[in-house]
Amino acid sequence: MSKEIPASWAWVPMLDIIDYEGGSQPPKKDFIYEPRKGYVRLLQIRDFGDNPFPTYVPDSNRLKKVKADDLLLARYGGSSANNDSLGRVCAGLEGAYNVALAKLVFSREFLERDYVKYLFMGPWFKDKVGLNSRSCQTGFNRGDVVDIEFPVAPLNEQRRIVAKLEKLLSKADTSQKRLAKVPSLFKHFRQSVLAAACSGRLTADWRGKNQPIPQQAESDELPRNWKQVTLGEVLEVLTDYHANGSYESLKEHVTILSEKDYAIYVRATNLESKSFEGNAKYVSKAAYEFLSKSKVFGGEIIIGKIGNAGKIYLMPNLRAPCTLGMNLFLLRIKETAETKYIYYHLISPSSGEEIHQNVKGATNQSIDKKSIRGISINLPPVIEQQEIVYRVEKLFTLVDHIEARYGEANAQVNKLIQSILAKTFRGELVPQDPNDEPAEVLLGRIREQRSKKK
Repeated sequence: MSKEIPASWAWVPMLDIIDYEGGSQPPKKDFIYEPRKGYVRLLQIRDFGDNPFPTYVPDSNRLKKVKADDLLLARYGGSSANNDSLGRVCAGLEGAYNVALAKLVFSREFLERDYVKYLFMGPWFKDKVGLNSRSCQTGFNRGDVVDIEFPVAPLNEQRRIVAKLEKLLSKADTSQKRLAKVPSLFKHFRQSVLAAACSGRLTADWRGKNQPIPQQAESDELPRNWKQVTLGEVLEVLTDYHANGSYESLKEHVTILSEKDYAIYVRATNLESKSFEGNAKYVSKAAYEFLSKSKVFGGEIIIGKIGNAGKIYLMPNLRAPCTLGMNLFLLRIKETAETKYIYYHLISPSSGEEIHQNVKGATNQSIDKKSIRGISINLPPVIEQQEIVYRVEKLFTLVDHIEARYGEANAQVNKLIQSILAKTFRGELVPQDPNDEPAEVLLGRIREQRSKKK
């Protein structure tokens, strides 16, 4: 990005004018989830998003706290671009804050609060620290920010910039808020399609054309020729990694490798991210043969066993031999049923609720084979199952296209915001006033103020 700025401005190292204080992390055993006397809210990154989860901890002098008008910075981000909160500016809540957040500390006398907020919304900070890695998360510490520089305008111009940006970005903010509601509509639509599919409503017209002579009357519960079965009745195989032997024998015969080898060792992380290359683990050909009951060929249903208990996946077809990793169940469906129909049933609202009720444990959650076999399935004839799969996928393809358009619109709004910020901090948003005190004088006062506090 160009470093050309007006003569009255100055580039300055971030830590010369803006410091930060990391948060504190009370033990989880002290967490409660309703307000109580003697407790204070513990702010977390998610509390500044669409799905806050208020948490409260015993009040203490050891906690790091903020007021509603303080600025917090997200210190960590997710493992993907779609889930990366790193560098997000958070404000508007009061309480203690945890280690995933940092409070920005700066002179309110010489730096406009919202000017600082907009600085951190620009590319100088996030683009730099986003290159760092903290295991599976991005993050930063003090050593990562020493080289970051910010463009600082004279104080009066900071005020003019903030006033102008508030007008310009309010429209973009309104657009973002409207767009933020759209993903929930996509989710609701897909769930409605699945509910209709598994109840028979989706193919009611098809049955009228293809089953003109009723063999039995339609009931309020199930359409004619449908029957309710358990998942166990349509299962050919229900197995997992441990079906191949004891833990000791598995340790002896199977070595999980990071470098490429014979077979992909399929884990929940691969299924979640739909990626089997960059983060893949492998086993040898001998280990693959030893794990004979766990071979995965593509098209199977996989259910989380521990940790991600009850999560449903459909294994893709890969051009490589694959074997199932730990903490997952592998399901193969009999020829009397369509695998994809069973998959769509399992991710439908009715099955989702039943699976949730069968998951055991509060923290290390798990589900067992008995619970999986007992899941209720509304089973139509195979030919209708195939029609349901066709209709579901046709509707899902339609919403996928709309969702892609939404993603483009969201990206355009974000691009517009960054374009406005880039123009702002090149000094092009508002005119310069020759009567403004230059930024260098302002910086001298900040340094003097900071030296007196040491």
